[in-house]
Amino acid sequence: MIENIEKIFAEKANSVDVTAIDKRLDELREEMERLVKLNAKANLDADIYGEEYARITGEMDELKAMRAVFTQAEFNRKDSLSRVREIEKI
Repeated sequence: MIENIEKIFAEKANSVDVTAIDKRLDELREEMERLVKLNAKANLDADIYGEEYARITGEMDELKAMRAVFTQAEFNRKDSLSRVREIEKI
């Protein structure tokens, strides 16, 4: 029985590719850094800078929210498995 429960939890855990989320977040951080440096050197138009800044931060916020959901789901999965194992001992 415990094997089936672990299998179901593992399938759900794999539905979100955290590595891809983390990789994209790193890419966006680098993009933000380049934008800030470019603005410092070239003094970009405030509207263009603001739009690009908002685009990058918006995507970062979405990815961070996805990452937080996965983290909470992983915590819940581990907690549930722990409880199932405790029940199995009884």
